[in-house]
Amino acid sequence: MTTAAVRYELAPLGVSVTLIEPGATESGFLENRARGARVGGGVYAGITARLEALHAELASSREPVEVVVRPLVRVLESPSPPLRVATGRTTRWMLLAGRLLPWRVYDALVRRKLGAEWRGSTAGGTPGFPTA
Repeated sequence: MTTAAVRYELAPLGVSVTLIEPGATESGFLENRARGARVGGGVYAGITARLEALHAELASSREPVEVVVRPLVRVLESPSPPLRVATGRTTRWMLLAGRLLPWRVYDALVRRKLGAEWRGSTAGGTPGFPTA
């Protein structure tokens, strides 16, 4: 996990690092991401339509931006912030599923949701920690 590595490297300097994992919020992020995917093309061109469909689906479940801002402020004000903070219903459900389900099942669910036809092995590993 990159966040953990950066956290370890910066700790001796007195710098805290926290991964904020926002869910679908009313921030404009999804629209900007979709626009960037359309412009980028290239190797990501095939997944653009699937991402836009997912963004449309998430539109009905978006939460106010305060769902992210409040925990962010708590992290910034904390003398010892956590490594990871999940905000929003969808993110918390995904993290819970990642902890409770076998990796292959979790991976298959995420791939199905994204319509991803990825190459490579899904053997072993932990959600968020790719297997080399």
